[in-house]
Order: sequence, then structure tokens, then C-alpha cells
Amino acid sequence: MKAVAFVAAAIAIAAPMVDAQETPADRRLDRFQLFTKCDPVFPKVSVERSSPYVENLEDADLEEVIHTGLRNAGLLGEEEVPPFLYVTVGILHWAYVARVELMKEVTDPLTQLRGAATTWREYRYGIHSGDPGFVISSLSNAFGTFLDEYLRVNDLYCSGQAGAAGAP
Repeated sequence: MKAVAFVAAAIAIAAPMVDAQETPADRRLDRFQLFTKCDPVFPKVSVERSSPYVENLEDADLEEVIHTGLRNAGLLGEEEVPPFLYVTVGILHWAYVARVELMKEVTDPLTQLRGAATTWREYRYGIHSGDPGFVISSLSNAFGTFLDEYLRVNDLYCSGQAGAAGAP
């Protein structure tokens, strides 16, 4: 009986560690989605609404959150060149969706043509009860996920940039 309990405990402890191990395929996907050698990111922020259920939620409110976060991480792009960070909040009656999408330059391996494509995205959605702070908080969470992942994937190139306003 003790042997069975020991094996069960060992499996319970080891199972999360197996899931947490990053594979080469995971690293390749991360690099495709988020790797930019820590290039600054140019944000494009907007609120799309089809109803006035969230009053006092303006593009400027969202821009402040995004610009401050990117500036603090040393990632705020001043020029309108890729990579772009599209940040959009859509409001429909009492529902909302907050989208954070990274668009970067990619090359078609068959034709060698270059273009821009969305390579990473994070969504948050829910019911807002009319409170703009709730929607901004949800967007901030999605943006925080982007920053964490972007800095993790670009770690070797981003080291030492945090807090350097406007650092390349």
C-alpha cells in the first residue's frame, strides 16, 4: 500500500514538471510569434463601440495604459513601423472584448515576399456593468500577458532595457 501511495505521489509531483518543460517546437513557435530582437513596438489603440453603455471610456484612457507600460519596459516605438501592437476594446451593449495583437513583418519562404501579419494575440471578454475601470483593468491584464511573453522570448536582447524610456 505504501508503494502505491509513493508512486501516486511521485506521479502527482512529476506531472506538472513534464507539462512545464519547453520543447524545441514551443521555442520555435515563441520565436515566430514574439521574437523581434527586442525592437520597440508601435501601439495602435482604439475603442469600438456600438452602444453608449460604457461612458467616459476613450482611446486616450487606453493609450495611457499601453504607452506607459511600453515606455516602462523600454519598448515604446516612436515610428510607425513594425512591429505593431494593436490594442482594441469592443463594446456591444453590456459585453466587451479587449484584444491585444502583435503584428510583425514576416517573409513568405516560397516567394520571399515580405509583409505584415498578426503573429500573437490575447483576448479578454466579459460583462462590464458600465464601469470603464473594469474594462481598462481587463485590458491591462491582457497587455500584461503580452509584456511578460514578449520580454521572456526576447530576454537576451531586452536585458537592461526596462525603465529606459525610449530605449531601442
